[in-house]
Amino acid sequence: MPLISVVLRLSDGCPGLRDCLDSLLAQSLGVDRIEVCVDEEGRGEEALARLDSIASPLVLRHPPRRNSVSPVGPNAGLFAARGRIVFFMSGNDVLEARCLEEHHLTHEEFPDPHVCVLGYTRLRGEAARSPLMRSLVGSICVDPDRRETSPVSALDGSAIFGQIPSFKRDFLLEQGALNSRFPSGFEWSELGYRLHRVGLSMIRNADAMIDMTRPIGLENACVHCYRQGQSDRILVQVHPEPEARAWAQIDHWESEWELVEPIFGDIMKSARMLDRFAQERVRFELPIDELATRLLHRAYAAAFRANRLLGAIDGVVNGIKS
Repeated sequence: MPLISVVLRLSDGCPGLRDCLDSLLAQSLGVDRIEVCVDEEGRGEEALARLDSIASPLVLRHPPRRNSVSPVGPNAGLFAARGRIVFFMSGNDVLEARCLEEHHLTHEEFPDPHVCVLGYTRLRGEAARSPLMRSLVGSICVDPDRRETSPVSALDGSAIFGQIPSFKRDFLLEQGALNSRFPSGFEWSELGYRLHRVGLSMIRNADAMIDMTRPIGLENACVHCYRQGQSDRILVQVHPEPEARAWAQIDHWESEWELVEPIFGDIMKSARMLDRFAQERVRFELPIDELATRLLHRAYAAAFRANRLLGAIDGVVNGIKS
């Protein structure tokens, strides 16, 4: 039986899929101790076709498919997994050679089923040059210079924007796994809320590294935040208790949106202008001073929050949904 089951979640085209598969082959844990369960996420048909076109010695397990078209819900890869530990990754992730071994060692050190493990997301290549990516990853990840394993409170939506933790598989199944009512790829915050209520704790291991090489653009990041807001709204419908509203960060969303709505366009204009400015500085290899960096990060944060609020109210601005 494998030590770790890797649930490889495919969405869109996954242009980095070959590098992803190569990084799995290079794992220090050894390919004989891992299994890879392919899980289509949302619009993953293009990625599946790309997967079929790549010659790789990896043995890939495909969950049963309904009508030979659709995967059986968001837990298809999890249900097919056989390892004691389950590790989720996307088809664009590139693992450092010791990533899976570090996850395994940390789970061995903390055998309690309620403990999950989160690694460190590192930017490389084009992603490392992106001011937006540096802002995103800097806000959610542990300091790369901290090599020790350190406990943190719990799983939440912000922690898993960059990376999904690894879990003890039996615990995840016992707690109901992912809720199919949520949009594909946005089930994690609700799962985190449920697991937090039964005592989940997270261990961050900065030696379990994933490299991100492909940047996300501002517009796509805002769409992600909008869809996160939609998921927040579903979360508080499924869990009407006040704690859920605080977890989803929309406990005062109505009054907050009243302030944001009149200036939504200005918030987006400011973020786009500063983002273009920063990209041009990077393109010409010019530095971005401290003041401009602070303004840029504030503009990003404001745009992301505004779009998350817009998604939460499922609203329309100037007749156009974000």
